[in-house]
Amino acid sequence: SGQQLEHEALTSWPAGLVLADQVETAAPDGRPVVGFPSLVVEAGRTAVRVLATEPEAAAAHPAGVARLARTAVANPTKALLDGLGTPARLALARSPHGSVDALLADCADAAVDHLVATRAPAGGLGVRDGAAFDALLRAVRPDVLATTTTVLGLVQRVLKSARDVEHALDRTPASLPLVASLADVRAQLGVLVPAGFVARTGLERLPDLQRYLQALLRRLEALASPQAVQRDRDRTGVVQRLEADLERAVAALPTARRTAREVRAVRWMLQELRVSLFAQTVGASGPVSEKRVSAAISALR
Repeated sequence: SGQQLEHEALTSWPAGLVLADQVETAAPDGRPVVGFPSLVVEAGRTAVRVLATEPEAAAAHPAGVARLARTAVANPTKALLDGLGTPARLALARSPHGSVDALLADCADAAVDHLVATRAPAGGLGVRDGAAFDALLRAVRPDVLATTTTVLGLVQRVLKSARDVEHALDRTPASLPLVASLADVRAQLGVLVPAGFVARTGLERLPDLQRYLQALLRRLEALASPQAVQRDRDRTGVVQRLEADLERAVAALPTARRTAREVRAVRWMLQELRVSLFAQTVGASGPVSEKRVSAAISALR
């Protein structure tokens, strides 16, 4: 039954567990119900659940496999720390994570996620038993340190850009016409670079994150010109309306789908729209417009 399949707070693949693509269980009234066994991430831990729909399982399982792999792979923090000089350690200590260890662990998580996504069968969907999970760990382990080092290099640049934005904010006088725009920049910085941003962003997207921070810098520079202020305020309204629409659409989705690939794709689209509205010289990736973002939000519903 579904109940026996389910497991809480895993630290390794449960002995003998084989996840069928789907199982049939009985509803309380005796009717047969089809469910989809999947690894899921719950409160930062991995569990096994039987989900109601195939799209929910397809969204949840690869993330569950990656999270379990993070637990099973040794964290290379000590080796990374040994390779850092004092100036680098001091710079990393000023991250939103609060400690260098926490930041390096976040970088290692991003590295494992990337290796799982690129080396697991079907990006993780094909890992359904202990043998497949062990094979995945053998494929991932040898490259965790090198990949984490790559991630860390990108993160150092991101953190420098985030500090540049903070300094530019501190230098910008908070006059009444600028209040809405500066509040939006601060909120945006918090969205892009919170504690845990590295694994949440992912290795592939870190260069984009760097570009979004550069765009914030350009936006602040432009606000020095009085004629840019009203235009910035109008565009802030456009972006904030779309962001509110997206949050409403996501809140209406089943929990397992709220972090699915298609939801993340719309979030990144909104970041690209910000680049195109506030910092065209930085350059958005691909065609993006208010209308396209609006259509992508509607498609989630």
